[in-house]
Amino acid sequence: MPQYMTGRSRNTRSQYSLANQKLLRAATPEELEQWSDASSDSVYFMDELTDLDDSRPYIFEKGESAWVRTANGTWCLGTVTSSPPRVGPTRDGEGLFYSVIFTLGGARLKKSFAPLNGEIKPDIFEIRDLFKTYGWLNN
Repeated sequence: MPQYMTGRSRNTRSQYSLANQKLLRAATPEELEQWSDASSDSVYFMDELTDLDDSRPYIFEKGESAWVRTANGTWCLGTVTSSPPRVGPTRDGEGLFYSVIFTLGGARLKKSFAPLNGEIKPDIFEIRDLFKTYGWLNN
């Protein structure tokens, strides 16, 4: 299985978080609880996810595998770090950003990604199936 995938260029909406990385702040316990209540596996696929650019609220756990889209549009499989989620502006209002370690071109990188920007997806069957549909994954 590849550690990263290349393909079509990223949508300009995904660029939104790149300019706002410096605006991230610590999440309050109340915010974490609020977003946790709004996110679950059943909610993630309530509306059919048909495009990899689609965003969904999702709470990631430390150590969880996740697909992340880099600034150049490459999808990489990474691991959510133990750093607590941070809050910042997303294309859909304020949202959580998760720190993820991934490898791209032989370099090990760490960056924050937001589910509400459509740039981080859980490593689950439905997402892998979507990657296969769009030719990002084989088998």
